[in-house]
Amino acid sequence: MGEEGARRVRIPPRDDLERVASMAAEKAALMVSKGLLEEVKRIRESLERVEAELKALREMLQERGGKGGRYRLGERLVEELKTKGYIVVGEAYKRYRTTPENLVEEGVRAGALVITAGGNAILIDRSSLEEFKTTIKNIKTSDPTEAMEASGKYAKLFEILNKAGMVYYDSKTKGWVMVS
Repeated sequence: MGEEGARRVRIPPRDDLERVASMAAEKAALMVSKGLLEEVKRIRESLERVEAELKALREMLQERGGKGGRYRLGERLVEELKTKGYIVVGEAYKRYRTTPENLVEEGVRAGALVITAGGNAILIDRSSLEEFKTTIKNIKTSDPTEAMEASGKYAKLFEILNKAGMVYYDSKTKGWVMVS
């Protein structure tokens, strides 16, 4: 009976086996490709979200001003020079989040003059420099502390230049003079 049972098991012909294997392979490939397509779809949706966020960021930066969506350092320096008249680089570079060298370089590009005094670099525009010179020329006291207080918005500038020996009291004109 063992031999008869073995004889009764029918082995399908080779062509049938190849066809079943081929169908199984096709089904497996279909399942894999369907999973990959869904994964590609998820990735595409994520990329679209990232692109939308980048677009919103670009628009926000462009609203803040500047060319190409960037609020340039030079433009910020020009704004501060207009309002304050001068910038002490040693005090300002951290506020601008850059190096002192870069701040001076950008200031020069923006049209500022650079005064180096006692280890300090000062950015100043031409009109403010002339205004400073006129202001100190009209200060009649020879006392540096009083003169600094009388300098108004230029008090810090006067202090730095005085310590560096770049301003002095001229007894002939009875006013302060800046060394050129």
